[in-house]
Amino acid sequence: MTKQSFVQGALVLFISGIIVKIIGFIFQIAVIRLIGTEPVGIYNMVFPVYMTVIVISTAGLPLAISKMVAQQIGLGNLGGALKIFKIALTILIILSIFFTATLLFISPLLLKSLYNDPRVLWCFYAMIPGIIIVPICSAFRGLFQGLQEMLVPAVTQCIEQIVRISTALFLIKLLKPYGIKMIAVGLSLSMILGEFIGLLLI
Repeated sequence: MTKQSFVQGALVLFISGIIVKIIGFIFQIAVIRLIGTEPVGIYNMVFPVYMTVIVISTAGLPLAISKMVAQQIGLGNLGGALKIFKIALTILIILSIFFTATLLFISPLLLKSLYNDPRVLWCFYAMIPGIIIVPICSAFRGLFQGLQEMLVPAVTQCIEQIVRISTALFLIKLLKPYGIKMIAVGLSLSMILGEFIGLLLI
């Protein structure tokens, strides 16, 4: 890869990251104004646990995919790059299914020991599909980054954020009559839908 293409790729990822952060910041303010801090607080209570499981289930493989694919492409070995991706993707799928099943089994006890608020349980259940979706999506992003095709992951991240926000606003309006717990569940579902759309696109 040339220096110019490296700079261009880095710039694309930087700009997309800024756009995603700005949209997310505006969304956070809008949501708090619409529904107050309590549903957001319930959502934010379980989000760190969800992200911890995501980090464990990915095990650093997306970064390894990017690096190893780039090495193989540099050697002109496209077949080797795709073989590395397929092996890593298989491992990620197995790990994500294992951690999803484990979490479904232990989540009532885990959340009860961590939180005193029973409303977090269904909010967390709504997030669980992401434990399969996110690692698979991150594997494809690692592949495209290794191929130096930065535009694909950048665009999908932006669209993912837009879908998440538009879905969240729709679900907030739909679920508001059903109380704080259901609004928090709606926020979780909107995040998962955004990630799912991102996976389909990539």
